[in-house]
Amino acid sequence: MGFTTRRVSAAMASAGGHGFGPALQWLLDNEETLDAKEDERDAAVYTQLEAMGFSSAHAHEAVSAVGEELGEAVQWLLDHRHKRPRLLPPARSDFSGPDAPSEQPPLPSEAKREEAPAPRVAPSVAPSARAPLSAKRLMAELRSLAQLEARGAGGCRKAHQFEAAPVHEEDLYTWDVHLYDFEGDGLARDMEARKIERITLRLHFPDQFPTLPPFVHVLRPRLREGTGYVLPGGSICMELLTPSGWSPVTSIIALVMSIRSMLHAGDARLRTTAIDAKEVDYCYAEAQRDFRDIVKTHKAHGWKSAAKFKHS
Repeated sequence: MGFTTRRVSAAMASAGGHGFGPALQWLLDNEETLDAKEDERDAAVYTQLEAMGFSSAHAHEAVSAVGEELGEAVQWLLDHRHKRPRLLPPARSDFSGPDAPSEQPPLPSEAKREEAPAPRVAPSVAPSARAPLSAKRLMAELRSLAQLEARGAGGCRKAHQFEAAPVHEEDLYTWDVHLYDFEGDGLARDMEARKIERITLRLHFPDQFPTLPPFVHVLRPRLREGTGYVLPGGSICMELLTPSGWSPVTSIIALVMSIRSMLHAGDARLRTTAIDAKEVDYCYAEAQRDFRDIVKTHKAHGWKSAAKFKHS
């Protein structure tokens, strides 16, 4: 007859065990009400899935398959991504805003470098098949962020001054994080002068996450050398981001807040405040080069005595 399992369960409960006839009558009598309630729940799930970077078509496909439970829908999408053709172009690598990449084209003499995720395995392999523990943990982190958005009142940006999501829906292991609402410091003044509203970080999660930390670097805009504990290649000099300083219980929210505090403590400043500035993004290769230097130097000298990395 086409009734969902959820509706049948509700009907049987309402019929009080009096059999199929009363349950069927209850379904027919309440069909419009059930449709309205389910449409409302489904709409909320679609919104949350799209906020996490999944396309509208894929969100509808998941809800049709498993219902409006957010966690089940996300897990279905991850488990079936390698079985489905792409329905829409990849999600944008960042959110819309006045400082979007289209407004910061590369210098005429330089081709903008495409930011590629750290090489691991073929992207067609579902995360759950690659690394169950890391995929499960990252899904938990996504659900935590989605719950903030579902509560309304500004979501994660209002609560913690940042937004985060995977860069592409096919890759759970590469995220962009946008930091907003800096106040009362030189970085805030620089951003206001340049008329940009956010700093973007790129997070690369290894298959061994959360045992190992994500590799984090600034993506855009470029910062002035010697400020914010950010090296010339965009890598962040921070013990928490190294294997020896990382704790597996660190949440994404706690990690991002720690990086934000580090930028403030190091008096981060923009490389330029010119409104029409044209810059290339920091790239993975140059950030990795700096990170290797960070680990090598601090392994030899510790985290307090290496003057080379003071503020940068």
